[in-house]
Amino acid sequence: MRRGAGGIVLKENAATQILDCIRRVAAGGQWLEPIVGRKTLEGVLRQQAANERVAAVLTPREIEVARMVAAGLSNKEIADALFISEGTVKTHLRATFEKLGVSSRMKLSVCLETYADTSRRQIAQAHARETHEGRRSGTTPGRAAAPDTGVTDATSRRP
Repeated sequence: MRRGAGGIVLKENAATQILDCIRRVAAGGQWLEPIVGRKTLEGVLRQQAANERVAAVLTPREIEVARMVAAGLSNKEIADALFISEGTVKTHLRATFEKLGVSSRMKLSVCLETYADTSRRQIAQAHARETHEGRRSGTTPGRAAAPDTGVTDATSRRP
């Protein structure tokens, strides 16, 4: 219905119900079968639960690496893009696989499809928490300041 449909009716319905739907939509109204609404709501609730699970268990960097995997990038491409070592990419992926209970890049990608609708606000909040914790200890966890780029992975030693 987001894409402009005025109604959803099941083809198994009696002809009179289908005609009622057509008449209502033609008159400017909307039609939604109760079972369709219920199934849609159940799907939204399942997706919301999955989104909350991912946002709660993964760090912002793990989410970033996982999204790059889902986009088809290799470990080397991810490492180059994020200015970290391939070993660090693998460490993030191992942690992500364990936290989400997946065993392959493909399964991770499927898991992230569910997560794709999570708002950027949730990610920003998680990042702000991580940054705030780093400020309390004087540095962002797992990172070292570099003079020319700001922040890089401490294990990569690249500027």
